[in-house]
Amino acid sequence: MMKLEIKDLNDILSMLRNSKFDYVKWRDLGLELGLNLIRVNLIENDNPQDTEARLKRTLEIWLNRIDDVDKKGGATWKALVDALEKIGQKPVAEKIKDYID
Repeated sequence: MMKLEIKDLNDILSMLRNSKFDYVKWRDLGLELGLNLIRVNLIENDNPQDTEARLKRTLEIWLNRIDDVDKKGGATWKALVDALEKIGQKPVAEKIKDYID
């Protein structure tokens, strides 16, 4: 499975935006992708009013494989799809699957 890198951030953000990802779920997504709770809380505190900025920072950390990202499948499309399904964003996951297949 192709590993994603920080250079893929804009593509991932566009894919999530175009797939109607619910930005309120950024926190659940971050935890499911392997970020630890302390880091997720810091992201929230650093961006008190901006869920899109929180999502972007979450994905930056994920792409840099910080915390337990590798234990959760690493920074791959498959890991993202799996995490989206686990947090109840199945329609988004399906659109991404269509894109990567």
